[in-house]
Amino acid sequence: MVIAGLVRNLKLSKSLRIIRRYLVINGFDGSIVTLGLIFGFFLAGLEDTRIIVSAGLGAAIAMCISGFSGVYLSEKAEKEKELKDIETAMVKKLGNTKIGEALRLAPLITALVDGLSPFIFSLIILLPFLLSGLFAAPIKILYYTSFALCALCLFVLGMFMGKTAKNNVWLYGVKTLAIGLITAAILIIFDFALGA
Repeated sequence: MVIAGLVRNLKLSKSLRIIRRYLVINGFDGSIVTLGLIFGFFLAGLEDTRIIVSAGLGAAIAMCISGFSGVYLSEKAEKEKELKDIETAMVKKLGNTKIGEALRLAPLITALVDGLSPFIFSLIILLPFLLSGLFAAPIKILYYTSFALCALCLFVLGMFMGKTAKNNVWLYGVKTLAIGLITAAILIIFDFALGA
């Protein structure tokens, strides 16, 4: 019942497409930023999981707060303008109507998706390090597991894009995975240049 009402409000406010875009864009950002961070630590030979977790969570929380606050303020301003434009055209106040409620709710939902998306994807990639206290595993295994989770996240996001575009989901998955590999390659080049 609550979900149905929420979806109805998002359709009324024409926010579903925006939310879908924010989910993918920021999930992708969270994945690539976390990959860059962890791969940098890997190249540096860092073995202290507490530093990896602290830095990863710091980046994830910063992306979450930045995404939520920036999108909430900008979407709220846009929806307020949209509501005023509709009210002007109809010569009627719509604050207490379903459209008014939908336009008020949309910025909050959009901002939550924008903020939580990079945070959740970052947490998934950090999972091996977050759980490292529960089991004894060599640091390289933690790194490789984290890289595998990142590859999975990127591939799934690509497949979601492909489904949205009604195109080849596997091809989109490969494209997003390739971006992760390019990121790693660039980091290797920089690491080599700095060490030379």
